[in-house]
Amino acid sequence: MAFNHADWNKITIEGVEVDLAAVQGGSFKNGWRDSVGGSENKRLANFGGNYVLHHSTPDAVAGIVKTASQNNYAFFNGNFTHEAEMPKIGQAVYDVSTVSVRGTLAQAYGTGRLTADFESKKVSGSLGYFNKTLTVDADINGNRFSSVTPTAEIHGGFFGSAAAETAGVYQVGKIVGTFAGQKQ
Repeated sequence: MAFNHADWNKITIEGVEVDLAAVQGGSFKNGWRDSVGGSENKRLANFGGNYVLHHSTPDAVAGIVKTASQNNYAFFNGNFTHEAEMPKIGQAVYDVSTVSVRGTLAQAYGTGRLTADFESKKVSGSLGYFNKTLTVDADINGNRFSSVTPTAEIHGGFFGSAAAETAGVYQVGKIVGTFAGQKQ
């Protein structure tokens, strides 16, 4: 997977460039656009009828691409908050929506809440997936945060002016997911 950093709505997966801004139609579930390959965007037809799930906020995009090769790619990108603009003190609460996939068929939508403590450089909270809860305890490094444990991996970032938004990806066993949301 590769990102076009000049246009953060474009990603390249398995050699195929997908312009998320050009994906039309699909349904919206909990803020996520569900687009079936081949029906709305010709480039998606190369994924053999599988599809893209994506969610955009003003400064970030996150999603999952399910491909015919049985791979699930979770991604996030956008206008990262400049490190000089990152808050140094205080906390921010982000209400996020999530989407998760397991294998080639199962998908689930959920919600979560993350709290960034900029002084202690920690992100805590929870993300919902498949009627379960993933507890988040991540370290902030610059404009990104991450946590790797034996059972789960989380990578995220802050976007827009003064960390107004967050987005990221997670993996729990064979489940991959992504989240996006705005500061409350």
